[in-house]
Amino acid sequence: MPESASAGRAPRLGWRAVGAALLVVSGAVHGYLYAAEDYRAIPTIGPLFLLVVVVAPVLAVVVVVAHRPITDVAGAVFALSVLGAYVLTLLVPTGLFLFRELGVSTSGALSLAAEGGAALSLGSAAVRTVSADRRSRLRPPT
Repeated sequence: MPESASAGRAPRLGWRAVGAALLVVSGAVHGYLYAAEDYRAIPTIGPLFLLVVVVAPVLAVVVVVAHRPITDVAGAVFALSVLGAYVLTLLVPTGLFLFRELGVSTSGALSLAAEGGAALSLGSAAVRTVSADRRSRLRPPT
């Protein structure tokens, strides 16, 4: 692999690794809330928390192993959807599925940071990969 190609790939791998780690953090926070804070007893919300617990680490592995923009986008969209659901529970008067958070707790702040960071880092990895691929296609052969 030419030196310039490997140099461009390293930052994207770094963004992917950061995004994957933050997805795992999000899954861990949801797992804690599900198990220790009895979120499992909340109708509809409980099973959705369990879904995040399962999907987040699986998606993190896929993002790191696949090295594809589509998996980066999938991770970013997943993080944004979890983040969006939390924001809805905070801002909508009836909450989400009739569940309303009264404020941002420590675990909520950690979740917000992890999901926002995962979306930004994975989105960045996807954009950088696509733009690098386009630049390489536009270069004349040497």
